[in-house]
Amino acid sequence: MEKPTVVRDKPRGPIPVLCALAILSFTGLQLWPGATRSNPPVVAGGAMEEQLRVPPAVSGLLYRSCGDCHSNQTRWPWYSRVAPISWQVTRDVAEARGIMNFSDWSSGPGSDPDLEKSWLALICSAIQSRQMPPERYLFLHPEARLSADQVATLCNWTRAENIRLSERDQSALNINQAAVAAQRR
Repeated sequence: MEKPTVVRDKPRGPIPVLCALAILSFTGLQLWPGATRSNPPVVAGGAMEEQLRVPPAVSGLLYRSCGDCHSNQTRWPWYSRVAPISWQVTRDVAEARGIMNFSDWSSGPGSDPDLEKSWLALICSAIQSRQMPPERYLFLHPEARLSADQVATLCNWTRAENIRLSERDQSALNINQAAVAAQRR
């Protein structure tokens, strides 16, 4: 008589269990309330374009390469709704808006003439050194990468605008000095 063959399951090991735990954890993360994605209203009269002379070509470059983080006109991509990536994206946008916000320029860099000129110089410096836009942003947004010509366009604009602002400030100073001298007479 033949002995019956017993089929034994192969030991599965920890991999299926770990995969199931990873899927459950990822699903659970989606239920965790993350930071709110928002686009606050653009401050009337306070946007960079209303405070400075920004040619359309420069504005286009700034918003294409910088505006998703440094304005209230963020285009929230699909991955900004998937935890834990969404937490990093909303934190990056909030931090960038807190540093410099094109949509609310008048209460940030535009609130002080010297600060405004410094920020214009910093814009040029950050893009020339390739600190901005950050590489991790460019990985998912290659269209935001600036060519050498585009960097030159932005830096030429920041320099020209700094000269214009300095001349404006000097003119205002001269007018104030003339008014004080007239009052002394």
